[in-house]
Amino acid sequence: MTDTSPVINHDVKDLNLASQGKRRIEWAGRKMPVLRQIRDRFSQETPLAGIRVLACCHVTTETANLAITLKAGGAGFLKMPSILFRRQFRAGGME
Repeated sequence: MTDTSPVINHDVKDLNLASQGKRRIEWAGRKMPVLRQIRDRFSQETPLAGIRVLACCHVTTETANLAITLKAGGAGFLKMPSILFRRQFRAGGME
């Protein structure tokens, strides 16, 4: 099956922070055992298949884990970071 998703441009300050961000997301995921259980169940049952989710939120390790869980459930997911104040978001490599 070919992916026909549109290409979305990303504004990332430093792509070299991706591996650090991934480690932080994985660390936070270990601190969220209930969400991990839901993700494991969702990956088997895919109850959100065919549902599209749009989220406008701060990009944090917690919201990243929520997005991963929704995708595991079969949801199409689009994240739009909401940066109200200029600050560094190490989870997403954005500032």
